[in-house]
Amino acid sequence: MVKFLKRFFTKHSFISLFTFNFHKIDDNFYRSAQPTDKHLEEIIKKYNIKTVLNVRGEEHIEILASQKEICKKYNVELITIKLHSRGIPSKEKINRLYEILTTSKYPMLVHCKSGSDRTGLVATLYCHWIKGKDIKEIKQLKAFPYLHFKHSKTGLIDKYFEEYLKFKKDNPKITLIEWTNKYMDKEKIEKDFKESGIFKFLVDKILRRE
Repeated sequence: MVKFLKRFFTKHSFISLFTFNFHKIDDNFYRSAQPTDKHLEEIIKKYNIKTVLNVRGEEHIEILASQKEICKKYNVELITIKLHSRGIPSKEKINRLYEILTTSKYPMLVHCKSGSDRTGLVATLYCHWIKGKDIKEIKQLKAFPYLHFKHSKTGLIDKYFEEYLKFKKDNPKITLIEWTNKYMDKEKIEKDFKESGIFKFLVDKILRRE
């Protein structure tokens, strides 16, 4: 039992004991925590998924191997990119996400470990870039129902969008991707960010975010 739980928490997260944090955004986009092989197959078949976006990167060898096998079985494209839940993505990562979201086949499933932070980032970008929604109106980074907490370092994802919106007030024609590439000061934003000790303990020790 101890060995099972250790293996489970390496692949998944605390919340996966109760829910895989699966949510439908629209008919073309779905988000979740790390799915089990069985859960992944069920999602692919039920929602006719054409692309699986794994934002945990490629170091989780067992996960990646089984996902490749399942995606190949159902003729689904598997894309991997390494994002961090407690940091602002680099310009290169944002540009790669833009490329993925604007060129991939839909419906798409995006997942990370907990389905809270990195998936929330990608879901927000999807709603903004693909659906054309105003960032202020997008609610993909919330404690309920996604268990995303902005007062820990996972809040740096929120800060990324907040800093852009502040800049946009005086520069309304500058797009998010333009601001990211030309004006964003990633190091300064991360340096100035303050996190709450209580939420740091919750996110780092209890929820074990990557």
